[in-house]
Amino acid sequence: MNQKSDKVEITRLKVGIIAIICLTLALIVFLVSGKTNLWMPGLLRVGVLCSAVCLALPGKNQKAAWANVSPTVAWGLLIGLIILTRVRLKFFIILIPLGIAALILGTLFKPKEKQRPQNRQE
Repeated sequence: MNQKSDKVEITRLKVGIIAIICLTLALIVFLVSGKTNLWMPGLLRVGVLCSAVCLALPGKNQKAAWANVSPTVAWGLLIGLIILTRVRLKFFIILIPLGIAALILGTLFKPKEKQRPQNRQE
């Protein structure tokens, strides 16, 4: 019952190497033929996408970056991003100081962690 696994292991290193290769090739194509070559934007997009995936993939013995995000935070970020993409610039200028004030108030009024007594098992 020894079956060969068909799963391909995608590691952070492999994706990072692909990203570096694509970005390097995009730079070489740009320097050789300029913006008129259609390979340059394609390689650049794939390189940037692979770089983002490489940063998001977990390393060895680590959880994924999004493993500890609660659904409430995820929905809040999604709604916030939708609002930010729909708002005009002058409203965005108002939101920046409000966001900074909320961060300051959140850090000032953060509940303190209570020290728990240690249980001794004898």
